[in-house]
Amino acid sequence: MTAFDISWMICSYSNGHEPEFNQIEIVPIIQEVIQEFETIDREGRKVELRVEGDAVPVWTDQKLFGHVLRNMVSNAFKFSPDRPSPELTLTFGKDDWKVTIKDHGIGISKEDLKSVFDPFLRAKIAMDISGSGLGTAIVIDYMNILRGTIDMSSEEGRGTIVTLSFPFEYTP
Repeated sequence: MTAFDISWMICSYSNGHEPEFNQIEIVPIIQEVIQEFETIDREGRKVELRVEGDAVPVWTDQKLFGHVLRNMVSNAFKFSPDRPSPELTLTFGKDDWKVTIKDHGIGISKEDLKSVFDPFLRAKIAMDISGSGLGTAIVIDYMNILRGTIDMSSEEGRGTIVTLSFPFEYTP
C-alpha cells in the first residue's frame, strides 16, 4: 500500500464520502484481489482460496471491502517472507459471512497484539519491515463502516490469523 493509497483512503471517507452498499458476488472480488498479489509476489507464492458453504450475494461497499482485503492480504505476504503461502477462507454461514486470512509469518507478540489497531504503532518484531503503522487503523475504521468485525490472533514465529466477519442483513 502506497502513501497515496493511504491518503486517499483517509481523505475520501473522512470527508463525507458515503459508502455505497450493493448486493454483489463476493467470490470474484476476492479472486481479483488475490490475483493482484500473486502477480507481484517475488517468491511466486499463490494464495489458496477455500470457499465453505453455498456462495450467495452479499451486501457490502465493494471499494471499502477491497481496501480492507488488500491491506490484510498485503500484510500476510509482507510479514511472511520465505514462508509458505498465505491461505484465505471464505465462509458463508447462516447469519454472516467471513473472510479468514492465515499466514505463516513472523507473528505478533501478545503485548503488541493489544495495540495492533492503534494508528502509527507497529509491532516490535516488524520494525525492520516497511510500513506506516496506519493500515490496520484504517481497516478497523472501514470495518465499522461496513458493519463488520475483525478478530486477530497471532503467535510470534508461527503466524497470524485475521477473521473479517460481516452480517448478511443490510439495513440502510
